[in-house]
Amino acid sequence: MSEYNHLSEAEAIRKLAGYTEAFVRRFSKLAISYNINIITGSMPEIVNNNLYNVGYLCKRDGGVERYEKLHITPDEAKVWGMQGGNKIQSFKTDCGKVGILICYDVEFPENVRRLAQSGVQLVLVPTALPAGDHAGEMIGSREASAACSLAPSASAIFSS
Repeated sequence: MSEYNHLSEAEAIRKLAGYTEAFVRRFSKLAISYNINIITGSMPEIVNNNLYNVGYLCKRDGGVERYEKLHITPDEAKVWGMQGGNKIQSFKTDCGKVGILICYDVEFPENVRRLAQSGVQLVLVPTALPAGDHAGEMIGSREASAACSLAPSASAIFSS
């Protein structure tokens, strides 16, 4: 995306948001062709001129569900002008009911508890938390307190 290097970070991420729809369409086609459900990584998306950090559940039946990150980090707000979403969501799949929390969202125990109380047994967490971070311990404590399983997408979290 070097063509946007001359822009400010806030302008560049808004340009990158222009690719989100195409990425979601591609993931949806992959979900159908491989007969799997896919949780995308999070992507920038503009809705009514507001910038959100959004993840998608692309289902094997062609359905697409959308989730907005609730807890935006201070830098996401300050540097990019990003907004937080306003609702916890669970999604019905052919494999059961799942929840999605994006990265920093999982650091707030009430998010995981609310999903577990809604009947979710698995919470999927697209994240960029690095290895050596407190993420592995924190995810284990969220699982224990909510009695559901969490599946972070960044395998580096559990590397030694």
